[in-house]
Amino acid sequence: MPLRQHLQPWLRARIAEVAERALEPLKAQRQALWPRVGDQVQKLDQMESKLQALEGDFAALTAPFTPSMTVHQAWARHPGVAVIFGRHHLPDCPSCPVGADERLEEAAFGYGIPLEPWLAELNALLD
Repeated sequence: MPLRQHLQPWLRARIAEVAERALEPLKAQRQALWPRVGDQVQKLDQMESKLQALEGDFAALTAPFTPSMTVHQAWARHPGVAVIFGRHHLPDCPSCPVGADERLEEAAFGYGIPLEPWLAELNALLD
């Protein structure tokens, strides 16, 4: 058996030992830093969740008024809604108990308000 074949396993073992000793301080540093990294990862995850919620809120605030939106949702959307509803003789909608369930299309039908022009007025608030 050639000398090379005898030395290869021994040489590999010695290289692994040297590499392990050289890496020990780095592993210790990593272990010391890991709890802080874990905390930072958790904070980043929380921030990402909050950002996604804010993006959803922003999308909801900038989405157009729709026929299927409830009266209370419309009132909560923009302060100018009160003026538009008032023009159509609906000034007390925030205190109306059915406003939580009544959709804009139902209110328009029930109060004889042309739906499309009414929605156009409401959506003009968002421009």
